[in-house]
Amino acid sequence: MPTPFDGGRGKNEQEQVKNYGGNNFGEKNGSSIGPMSPISGSRIRGLNTRKFFFGVAVGFVGILILSAIILGVGIYRLGWNGKAVHKLTKILPYPVAFVNWHVVSFFDYQDDIMTLQNFFAKQEEAGGTTEGIPTDNELKKSVLDRLIQNEIAGQLAKKYKVTVSDGDLEAEIGKIVAQDGSREKVEETLKSQYGWGIDQFKIKILKPFILQQKLQEAIAKDESLNQEIKKKAEEVLAEVKKGEKSFEELAGQYSEDGTATEGGDLGYFGKGTMVAEFEQAAFALGKGEVSGLVQTKYGYHIIKVEEQIKDASGEITQVRARHILLKTKSLDDVLSEETGKAKIWRLIKF
Repeated sequence: MPTPFDGGRGKNEQEQVKNYGGNNFGEKNGSSIGPMSPISGSRIRGLNTRKFFFGVAVGFVGILILSAIILGVGIYRLGWNGKAVHKLTKILPYPVAFVNWHVVSFFDYQDDIMTLQNFFAKQEEAGGTTEGIPTDNELKKSVLDRLIQNEIAGQLAKKYKVTVSDGDLEAEIGKIVAQDGSREKVEETLKSQYGWGIDQFKIKILKPFILQQKLQEAIAKDESLNQEIKKKAEEVLAEVKKGEKSFEELAGQYSEDGTATEGGDLGYFGKGTMVAEFEQAAFALGKGEVSGLVQTKYGYHIIKVEEQIKDASGEITQVRARHILLKTKSLDDVLSEETGKAKIWRLIKF
């Protein structure tokens, strides 16, 4: 007897196959309707299964989208800000603002608010004064303004190729540990006052602080920003060299810091007190000598050494000096300018 795999069918069988258009899967005369085979049945069952799972997936995505919309309305319109919202926004990246199309995270905004609220509450519990504690709206505005400023500073850092390394962060932690006595004591203080560990403290406080310090130095050295200031400093230095007026008089006339009223007098100072560039120049001068322009992150200095104190070996340990300071642009100046030019969209109203 022939089998389905046998090419040697009888005549009647061949006629039957012919009548079905040569297809033994039931497609008679080109029609898609015919006897059902096990193979075609499994295809339909597979198709139905795929449709089912596709429908479940679409439904799940729909629920997520609807939930996201509801949460968004709650955040932006109804002012939701509880612990549940805090946890959800850690997963879902809702923005609180855009700065030049860069996102400022709602999670960071709420996290900072909760940290400060906790800090002020503990201050009150400890019997501290409530004077100076901001209102909720003042606190929210202050936090958002700071996050926006940090974002602008971050964008400036990319322009000046300024970065903060792990080594920078650890060095700063080392200074704090040296002041407080131990790393454990620092951790205990952070935990009790802010609910932070050291890693959070690094990210939220130290990294922006160090970044801004480095930015200040980069801005002070940016001659495109400080051409006029440098030119003025050179003119003042020329006056000092002429000697028609005393150094004290010129410091009172031109210096742009608090020592101007004292004729630029800085008093006595040892090594490790002043910024490195200033210290190096001051300790390299002889008694009565005047420096050229010395640039630091504060601006252009002209330094005059008045007294030197030496130890038994003849090494200079302290100097008394005067200076004239003409300030270069500060980071605050540049941040203010950049904020004025930036495209900022605040999504929260107070």
